[in-house]
Amino acid sequence: MRSLHPYIVKAAAVISCAALMTTLAACGNTSGSSGSQSIRFQTWNLKNDKYTPYFENLIAAFEKENPGTHIEWIDQPADGYDDKLSTDASAGQLPDVVNVEPSQAYVLAKAGAIMNISKEDPDAEKLYTESSLSGVHYKGHGFEEGDYGYPWYINVSMAYIDTSLFSKCGLDPNDYPKTMTDLLNQASTLHANCPDDYMLSGIPRYLSTFAMYGVDTMNADGTEYTFNNTKGVEFLDRYIDLFREGAIPQSALNPSSQANINYQGHIAYMEGNAYSVDDYKTNAPDIVDKLKVIPQATNTTPTLWEHMMVVSRTTKNKELSYKFARYVTNADNQLEFAKQAHVFPSAKGVIDDPSFKPTDDSLQSEAIRVAIQQINDGKVSNNPPSFAEATGENYLADQIGKAFQGQITAKEALDSSVKYANERLK
Repeated sequence: MRSLHPYIVKAAAVISCAALMTTLAACGNTSGSSGSQSIRFQTWNLKNDKYTPYFENLIAAFEKENPGTHIEWIDQPADGYDDKLSTDASAGQLPDVVNVEPSQAYVLAKAGAIMNISKEDPDAEKLYTESSLSGVHYKGHGFEEGDYGYPWYINVSMAYIDTSLFSKCGLDPNDYPKTMTDLLNQASTLHANCPDDYMLSGIPRYLSTFAMYGVDTMNADGTEYTFNNTKGVEFLDRYIDLFREGAIPQSALNPSSQANINYQGHIAYMEGNAYSVDDYKTNAPDIVDKLKVIPQATNTTPTLWEHMMVVSRTTKNKELSYKFARYVTNADNQLEFAKQAHVFPSAKGVIDDPSFKPTDDSLQSEAIRVAIQQINDGKVSNNPPSFAEATGENYLADQIGKAFQGQITAKEALDSSVKYANERLK
């Protein structure tokens, strides 16, 4: 997983920015009534046996430190969260402090529904790591550039390699693929030596994968997609060539089958996260002792997945909202939450806590060490949040699928996807 929530961008239920922009000006937020010291705080699918005590204690501590304040905690289910954000923002009912991911924050920022923290609370920016700030910094058509949220928690992908397959199929598990170029070259070698085995179980469906190959996915000012460039076509063609030579299984066209095939002992390079070890222990006990965890292969930087807190533009208690958003995301509270939720912090210095520095040689501990290394090097911006708003991920995946099936060329797939996304970007 990339976060506590389903990590594939939910493009099918994207907030309508145009609808928000036409209604926001006429609406006023009724939360945090004028003159009171009360605000509403909304989380996303976190009110349950595991997390309720954490948030109740956090809120109680804040209210004790700030006499006279009241934080009303609201939690929304995962299903329909994008639609709920859209409805509330359009009606002027967006809670004062809201838990979102970058694609949701981008749409709210573009619609003028949330505060530009760079302008309203600039001192907050010094509290967070540079890599996490890359996920809350937006620019593009029609709105002011800036940081639109307070970074909260981070996750990152990595790879688990089956060392026995590497050795059996003519590869050195100690010379594992460090770049995507290495990965694709080794995929061809492995399958040539072992026709029943594969390096990869899937095909590239997400724009972040193109970014990690070194494709410039957008222009410098964030106003146009450019991933149909020569580098983008080269990348997709290389994958298609591997598929046609049999080095990627036919099941790759069905993403729902990817997890199962990873557990069957025929895939040498499998993506996961720092806490995937238990999944392998449960679902693939025959191979777990053969696994080695390595950084995700990339020609550029690893992709980080982030959640943040944003503040409603129409809050009647700005200072209290800023203060509480900072409190939720401060170093001490991030550390406590990260330990409990098995995620990683975005506040400066927290990643150096001993809890993120295991000293034993277990697979789990090595996974945590690899995660920390990638978090220090990674960027959230590998996955432009505007692409989800344009429902570009779904369209891109569909076009790529057609290219793998030979219905269109790689260039046609990317040209069509860029045109589709750019039409919706403005």
